[in-house]
Amino acid sequence: MTTAKKAAFYLLLPILGTIKIERIIGRHLLYQGWKNKVRVMLLDPVLVLGICYWIAGFYNALWTEKGISRER
Repeated sequence: MTTAKKAAFYLLLPILGTIKIERIIGRHLLYQGWKNKVRVMLLDPVLVLGICYWIAGFYNALWTEKGISRER
């Protein structure tokens, strides 16, 4: 992978993570009842931590240049 592509991924991953969070939360708040909307809002920090873990995994893959194992 070229350096330009790596730089683009490094810069775009937080934006992609934010878009994923907003889309998930927005969809839940739009279609859920009030009781479930409160539950979604209470679980938002867990979702943010999950997205941060997802981003960290991508950063690790870019840094170490290890993709998905072929044995999987």
